[in-house]
Amino acid sequence: MEEVTDMFRKEAKERNLTLLQAIKATPGRWAEMVVLLVLFLFTIPFYVTGHWWTLFFTPLLSWMFAANSMHDAMHFSVSTDWRINWVLSYFSPWTASPLLWLQQHVVGHHAYPNVAHKDPDIAHAPAVLRVHESVRWKPPHRFQMVTTALVWTVGAAFYLSLVSLKALSQGALNRSVFMSRRSTFRTFLHVLGRVLTACLLWVWPWFVFDWPKALVWSVVPILFHSLFFMVATQVNHLTPQNATASSEDYYVHQVVTSHSFESYYLCYLFVGGLNYQIEHHLFPTVNHCHLYKVRPIVKRLCEKHGVSYHESSGLMEALGKYYVHIKDMSLDPKKHK
Repeated sequence: MEEVTDMFRKEAKERNLTLLQAIKATPGRWAEMVVLLVLFLFTIPFYVTGHWWTLFFTPLLSWMFAANSMHDAMHFSVSTDWRINWVLSYFSPWTASPLLWLQQHVVGHHAYPNVAHKDPDIAHAPAVLRVHESVRWKPPHRFQMVTTALVWTVGAAFYLSLVSLKALSQGALNRSVFMSRRSTFRTFLHVLGRVLTACLLWVWPWFVFDWPKALVWSVVPILFHSLFFMVATQVNHLTPQNATASSEDYYVHQVVTSHSFESYYLCYLFVGGLNYQIEHHLFPTVNHCHLYKVRPIVKRLCEKHGVSYHESSGLMEALGKYYVHIKDMSLDPKKHK
């Protein structure tokens, strides 16, 4: 959009930057990432020595740092230097490997949001969870109002950490995205990284604590981290207004299948700026710190051209819409047409 480009050209001139530099992380955004990282690292000595409060705050701060750094880094929107983005893409001990995230999110989801058999995000755990009409209804889906809670904790935790091993063996992710070719050495490094991740998450507590506390430390933090991830991400496309929307125009499709919502500052940090989901899908290489300025332009152009811009007043309303969508998807379509 020329209007958005002009806005960044003006900002680049004011800040004495190139246009490409102007759309990446600002000093303020870097400060947010550094503060979140420092706070996370501050909790680590208390976490490994068994302080109970860290069961919640360590995974919370780990998620918030990852949400505000790794996601943008994988879209090359933190820095113009690919090496900085590459390093930051590994700063996420409780979420997906960069290799999996690149294939699933950047290649698959962003190119084909909510497109059947092309977007891997609508085909997770189809045996127990149905989030899109392309997933054939099965009797277990009638219970997904309950199983969703399980998927949001246990299921997502194991998926984000280990499912890439399955994807490598099958050569495809959720039968939607073919995995890129890798050298044997690169595959070895990836498998080694997943094993080390599993050890950092689930093994070390058994060498430090007695078995009841080791069990708690092996289970509870990953459940919290998984829950934080799901709360921040699942509302972005899975609502009754977005799930089945589509357009032959690529940019219109990005708008009508995405969902933005209003957010105060702490909530913005919690979701990593994902509340600007429509804007992010239109401009994925623009850092999230700029998207609040892009939003009015997008909304005005959508109104001008009659394109539906779906938004909510806040995270709670967005979660309510997700709940309605999951409930609708739990019904047998043959009996509820």
